[in-house]
Amino acid sequence: MSAEFSSSPVSSLGKPLPNTAAVQRRVRIQSVLTVLCAAAILAVSCYRALRPGKPLISLSAQTVAGTWELQSLDGQALGKKSNSGIVLQRISLRDGRIFGETHLKLTADPTQPLPFPDESVSKVESEPSGNTVVRWNGTYSVVDGKRFALKIGKAAFFIPAHRDPQTLLLSCDNDLILNTQGTALYRPVK
Repeated sequence: MSAEFSSSPVSSLGKPLPNTAAVQRRVRIQSVLTVLCAAAILAVSCYRALRPGKPLISLSAQTVAGTWELQSLDGQALGKKSNSGIVLQRISLRDGRIFGETHLKLTADPTQPLPFPDESVSKVESEPSGNTVVRWNGTYSVVDGKRFALKIGKAAFFIPAHRDPQTLLLSCDNDLILNTQGTALYRPVK
């Protein structure tokens, strides 16, 4: 018996085996493509989860329960110099009930009606500073994790809202008593 040597290896079936350098190159290319695909999928997932305008904390009875203070309205901080007329607003959301306290600047026209339906107001009083304090109440529910359904006095309305996952602010399309239009940011009160 003589042994035959050839430059390319032969399988047990008598067929030549593929060039090992070519196989290694193909495996490397497939590995790189697999890693690139995995990185692309991860990047798309992170982008979708973190892109602006996409709330990561949906609303529920548990995520909104507590006391909130209106921090800004339509990008402007509240206070004596605010254009909205609201100096301060605090709301408490508990068990489907909303209780609010809104401090309003004294207007030049004392006959100007407040934006509150009569039956929602539990108390109106004047502060020594001349501002008017209105205490009001109503009911709320969270719909689809994306908006409030509110009934305050005779008024029934929906307000889209979400919680910012980084600041934990409650962002609503306007303040919860519909006094002023514009994005309302509420911060949790401890």
